[in-house]
Amino acid sequence: MKKLYTNNHANITTCDDFEIKFKDYLNYIKFSNPILFNSFTNNLDFKIQDFKIFKAEFNSFFEFWLKETFNYHLSFNIKNIDSFITTYRTIDEKFSELFANYNFYKKLNSAIDEFYIYDITTDEEIKYKKIINDKPLI
Repeated sequence: MKKLYTNNHANITTCDDFEIKFKDYLNYIKFSNPILFNSFTNNLDFKIQDFKIFKAEFNSFFEFWLKETFNYHLSFNIKNIDSFITTYRTIDEKFSELFANYNFYKKLNSAIDEFYIYDITTDEEIKYKKIINDKPLI
């Protein structure tokens, strides 16, 4: 599946193979938040509800995941994670998942009060243009 996420319909991030790059996160929310899991794994466009709660939950997941997966011991902040990623860029098979989580973390933490997820698995060009020009589909 191919997902697109944005907080303002201008600074958009697209993720190919979302179900692979976010498999640990999707496993995590499969049990902790089945409604959100279904929204992510189905061909849905949606706005994150309870944005502050979602941001805190994803940050908690990402911090725990870094510690468990990479034995991360630095303070949990963008600067440290950025340097950590630079170190691990080519030496670990989980890098694509790390990079996807990190991009999501950056985009999510730069958002103020809104965050949108779109499925662009089909009709990508049409949907992308609609998101940019008509804002929002949701």
